[in-house]
Amino acid sequence: ALIQNNKIGVDATGLVALSQFEGIQISGGSTNRIIGNVISGNTTAIGAGAGIVSSSIGTRIENNLIGLGIDGVTVIPNATGIILGGQGGIIGGENSGIVTVGNFVTGNLNDQVRLEIGPGGFGIIQGNTLGLDRLGGGSSGTKTGTGSGVGGTTSSGGVKVGGATPGARNVISGNDGDGIQLGVINLGTGVSNVEIVNNYIGTDANGNDANVGNAGNGVYIGSLADLISIHDNRIAYNGLRGVQIPTSSVPAESGFSVEISRNEVFSNGRIVLPDNGMNVDLGILGPTPNDLGDADVGGNGLQNYPLISSATTSGGLVTISGQFNSLPNNRYRLEFFYSANCVNNIPNTISQFLSATYAYTGGTAASVTPFSVQFTIPNGFPVSAQIQSVAINSPLLKTRYRPTALIKQNLPEVENTSEYSPCFTSN
Repeated sequence: ALIQNNKIGVDATGLVALSQFEGIQISGGSTNRIIGNVISGNTTAIGAGAGIVSSSIGTRIENNLIGLGIDGVTVIPNATGIILGGQGGIIGGENSGIVTVGNFVTGNLNDQVRLEIGPGGFGIIQGNTLGLDRLGGGSSGTKTGTGSGVGGTTSSGGVKVGGATPGARNVISGNDGDGIQLGVINLGTGVSNVEIVNNYIGTDANGNDANVGNAGNGVYIGSLADLISIHDNRIAYNGLRGVQIPTSSVPAESGFSVEISRNEVFSNGRIVLPDNGMNVDLGILGPTPNDLGDADVGGNGLQNYPLISSATTSGGLVTISGQFNSLPNNRYRLEFFYSANCVNNIPNTISQFLSATYAYTGGTAASVTPFSVQFTIPNGFPVSAQIQSVAINSPLLKTRYRPTALIKQNLPEVENTSEYSPCFTSN
């Protein structure tokens, strides 16, 4: 079926809600296309209803206004923007300079996009703006989202949020909740197999600060969430933390196997709270100290972080030394980042990936692994740069493959990532 250029849930002006229950529901067939519609005002007094509910095969949702009027600015909320189930559904796609396929999904009362993909299913979310109006989050853009940009408590199929190119990037900002919220908060069976790559989370469409950060965390990973890769995103200007993975009331059910790699995470914590704004926060709120042998349990296994003891620059090279302790007989990827300034060990200027190395822990819990690594100084490396590091548990021969027809690739090894180490000033 092709559903194109309609006004669904609004009157003929495209600016007044008619308060329907659901705008579009597709539960059968395949290769359905929903293109260029205004889908707004689909809600009831009890908050039910959605703009689009898709549980079919291969549905493509492109270039729609969902939660906004025909002007792209007037907020006319659905209860939820899009509920994505089924197999092979694509929300948006890769935008180019000629063709725009991304949607504006914003202003909706709950999540802009909710994941409900069952075992064996998969979906792609690319090139969309989730939480900002059609002005794109520039100086006159408006924050209109009221839930999270992407949410899911019951989804086990493979989902890709974003993509390698700028045209596949989502802008997930302006929401009153988290940018992305996965895992069980109250109800649900859990979320797994999600790749979040190359998105702007908390910024405007240019990756800058336009006071449009999400009110909550950039990314929140709740209970019963695992096999999640968060890499190469810019996560900045959000109200709480960059990425939060708390410890569940049942610690063994905490978010686990969450890779957080090569992201630019900085200037979060716009809401003034103790220990707010951390790049990554595991377990209870605030920094979690390392423990000998890393035997504690909680969010992402409360993975220990590396301790930097020296960072020197000379001859176009930066040499970083320190030590690391974690689970015995394991391999860890140590990633290093730099920024121009830190406040309370939180970068308040852009934090950029420097490079990485691998470390191998010894045979006992008390084993301490020293490291000394040397990298070429990149252009723009600041004087007295602030250096931080994370550790990612990376067992050998444990690369995961997501079995989907549209995402044929070996994903990065997806294992527990630590909090960021304290900032260390290079000299």
